[in-house]
Amino acid sequence: MTIDKKEKKVIVFDLGGVILPLCHDTMLRQFKLLNPRIDDSVIMSFYTNELTQHFEVGGMTKQDYLQYLQQHYFKGIQLPRITKAITCFLGSVSRKSIHVLEKIRLLCDDLCLLSNTNPIHVDAYEENFFLQHRLLPCDLFDYVFYSYEMGLRKPDPAIYQHVLEICQCCPENVLFIDDNKENIAAARLMGIKTIHYPHNEPLDDDFYSSIQQQWSLLVD
Repeated sequence: MTIDKKEKKVIVFDLGGVILPLCHDTMLRQFKLLNPRIDDSVIMSFYTNELTQHFEVGGMTKQDYLQYLQQHYFKGIQLPRITKAITCFLGSVSRKSIHVLEKIRLLCDDLCLLSNTNPIHVDAYEENFFLQHRLLPCDLFDYVFYSYEMGLRKPDPAIYQHVLEICQCCPENVLFIDDNKENIAAARLMGIKTIHYPHNEPLDDDFYSSIQQQWSLLVD
């Protein structure tokens, strides 16, 4: 049965720091093992610099990205070790989080994932996700939006517009959950309802109750 665009209800989750815990201290330690002279500021800005953002919109291949890191930061280090270092900060999605997401999925017509990410991180995350839960993100979400596949990153308004078009819904019927204030602000400007989620807080029954209450107010 086709749902009218004006009636369709959609919930969109960010991935890293919301569903997937992140541990940047682990990454810092791994980088230091590969290159003890690397500056801490370089590491901490690693995922916000222009190179990584270019990679996250599909502007580089995995091989080109890794070779750039090898040439500029990790000379003489084999690419598999570099790959391990740049993915080690990705945590694991708990069974509890999956259970909460499964319940949230029942509240809406479409449950979506929208992430600024790259193919190296996705490969690592999806492999771990499957090994732990025998699931892939597409088993849990109706739509999975990765920035590198879209050629767009949050908080670019075009990425939210793309989600609205693919889901065939109106912004006022969308609830977006993200731990980044800039991403939240951009979505609000599009007319999308938002929740600014505390970074790395677990998805639990209290959060489900909260979102259930807020969602009921939005859809009434």
